[in-house]
Amino acid sequence: MDPYLQQLLACCLPAKLCDERKQAILLNSLGVEGQRLFYALPPPEPTYEVTLRALEPFFTPKVNVCAERERFRSRHKLLNESVDHYVVSLRELVSLCAFGPLEDEMIRDQLIEDTSLPSIRERLLSLCELTLETALTVARQMESAKKDAVIISTPEANVSVQMIALQLAERPSIERSTCFFSAMLSPWFYVASRELM
Repeated sequence: MDPYLQQLLACCLPAKLCDERKQAILLNSLGVEGQRLFYALPPPEPTYEVTLRALEPFFTPKVNVCAERERFRSRHKLLNESVDHYVVSLRELVSLCAFGPLEDEMIRDQLIEDTSLPSIRERLLSLCELTLETALTVARQMESAKKDAVIISTPEANVSVQMIALQLAERPSIERSTCFFSAMLSPWFYVASRELM
C-alpha cells in the first residue's frame, strides 16, 4: 500500500467519516496536480471507493518483482545491526516481492543465511520446524548474551564496577536522629554519621 493511501486511511478510519468527507479529504491531500489529474478523468460516480479505484493506477508504481527479489536477497545484516532492525528492513523489502504466504519463511531463511554470528546460525539450523517467531526469539537471546559477555569480559567494565563499589563504600552512612530544635516542623531528620563524630 502506498504511503499517501496509508496516511489517508489512518486519518479516515478512526474518525469513521462518511464517504463524501473521505473523498473530499482524498482530493485535498492530492494537491493541485493530483486534482488536475482527477478532474481530467471521465467523471466517476461521486463515491470514495470509485474515486480511489480511478486514481490508484496513477499513483501505484509498477513493481518489477525480479528486481525487488534481488534487492531482498542482497540485503545483508550490517555488523552492529540488531536482529529486530534487520527483520524490519527485510519486512519492508519482502512486501514488494510477491512471495505471498511464503514471506515469513523467506525472511527466516534470509535471517539464518546472513546472521553475523556463526553460533546463531548453528543454533537456528539445529532446531526442527523453525518458524520466524522462534528464530527471532533465539537470535535475540543469543545476540543479547553475546553483548553481555563482551561487556563482562572487558577490563574497563570490571574497573568501573569496582569504582562504583568503592564510591558506595566511601559514602557516609545515614542515621536517623531526633532534632529537638525543629521538632515542630519535622520530628525526624537525617544526619550523616560522620557529622555526628
